[in-house]
Parts: sequence; C-alpha cells; structure tokens
Amino acid sequence: MNANNNFSVVGFICKDAEVRGFDKSSIARFGISIKTTEKKGGQDVTSSTIQNFETWVKNDDQALFSLLKKGKLVKVEGFFKSETYQKDGKDVHVIKLVATKVTEVEKKNKEEAA
Repeated sequence: MNANNNFSVVGFICKDAEVRGFDKSSIARFGISIKTTEKKGGQDVTSSTIQNFETWVKNDDQALFSLLKKGKLVKVEGFFKSETYQKDGKDVHVIKLVATKVTEVEKKNKEEAA
C-alpha cells in the first residue's frame, strides 16, 4: 500500500454491512461513526461523523461479515481510491475509502479507563 495514500480509523459500525455477492467475491459497504475532539475557545468540543467504506472479500473467506454488524467497535485500515462516472452527461468525481483490513477493538470498561 502506498504510504501517502492510506488511512487508519476507529469507530462503531452504524448498521449491518450491505453485501452484494458475485461469482468469486463479494463487496461489503458499511459506515462507521468516528468521534473527534478539538479545542475551541479553551473548551473540548466533541463531534462525530459517519464515514462510508467498502471492502472486497473472497467468497471462501467470509468471516469478516460477522464483524460488520451494528454496534461493533472496529479499526479500519485502507486506502483512498479516486473514481469518475457520468451522471446526466456530466463527469462526477468521488473519493472512495477502500478497507483492506478490519479488526475488532475491545471496548474498555469504565473502571479500566479510569
């Protein structure tokens, strides 16, 4: 993977992945909620956003789909992919986030976090 074109984020799966099967592989599209905290005017302000990802999985290796369920805390690693398509006669440019690795993150108990 190109070191200048990758990402790693942690967040909660928003809803079960949408899976579309093909002859040799399947594509799973899923969103995760990502929290960020920044200082504004001397106060910590936390916001969250939902980011969408897609990943390809070989049909004989579908254990990943059990991980892509609503509420799971996951770490997603991957790369950015630029795509262009036409809509109403105009070129539309999008950046897709392609997940190459998804791993479950253990949630900490409140006592452990303190």
